Amino acid sequence: MQHDQLDREQVRAYTQSNRRPRRSGLLVRIVGVLFFYLLCSIALMSCALDTANPLPATLGPTIHQTHTPKASQSTPLPTPLQRSFATHTPIKCLSSDGTVEMHEIQHPGFVSPVQLRVYLPPCYDQDSLATYPTLILLHGLLATDSQWDELGVVELADQLIQDGDAPPFIILMPWIRNSQDPLIAVTEAVIPYARERWRLAEGRQFWAIGGISRGAGQAVYIGLLQPERFKAIGLHSPAFLHTPEFLLTRYLALDAAERPEIWFDIGESDSLLDSATLLLETFDQAGVQIVSQTRPGDHTLDYWRMHLPEYLDWYLSFWLAEG
Repeated sequence: MQHDQLDREQVRAYTQSNRRPRRSGLLVRIVGVLFFYLLCSIALMSCALDTANPLPATLGPTIHQTHTPKASQSTPLPTPLQRSFATHTPIKCLSSDGTVEMHEIQHPGFVSPVQLRVYLPPCYDQDSLATYPTLILLHGLLATDSQWDELGVVELADQLIQDGDAPPFIILMPWIRNSQDPLIAVTEAVIPYARERWRLAEGRQFWAIGGISRGAGQAVYIGLLQPERFKAIGLHSPAFLHTPEFLLTRYLALDAAERPEIWFDIGESDSLLDSATLLLETFDQAGVQIVSQTRPGDHTLDYWRMHLPEYLDWYLSFWLAEG
């Protein structure tokens, strides 16, 4: 019988007469309820499996990766890193290497531009929501922006991030020429430029500055003049541009909460040992303790390369503690 051959009353009668009768009985109802819950349980388990094992399409640009990530789900990243930094970044993406970019920054106070070498961590381009701690590293007198790169800081940063021992972070390595004021170069050229182009975390607890030789003298000067910006200052085989008394006066003028943490290290055979340790003695006499290490070695690339892991561990310790 076709519906279009019946009027409304006939259709109603047809559907009523052909409706499957409702089964009654307690046992049947119990079986029906149990069957319903069984179906729901199967559906929920299927959703959970889909969530735990997403399709490759959800990984976006990383679907072509065929290697096994170093930071796998069987080795979870440290809790502070997961809570505070790059929380949107897929763990698999962190198995790739970071990138290094070269930039020139024009400033009206300088004839030559400030050259800037930038390390961006793995997955930086694949997570538009994450912000990153920032480390500024300054070179020595006869070196350029390539010095820290040549020491292996990029490869070490990749390794620490991929192994889950460090949060993804950004490194700014400027080339400050002899004719350029380091304070202006860093605070008026490098930092504003970097903030416009990369996602740098705000707050002094996410910023550190350090340097080698003359770069260390520049770093402590800049850090003590900009205490609201830097949590930590690293002095590696330092050649100071200002007297210890001047630096101590600047340090003591800061409120206790504003005083940055300071690291100091130098080789036992370094020609700058006497003048550098004078700073330690001056601070120590004033009751100010600085983390300091004197190790075998000279004012050489080999010395700094050997102790580079210690340097990064110290800088990173502040960011890992922010979880």
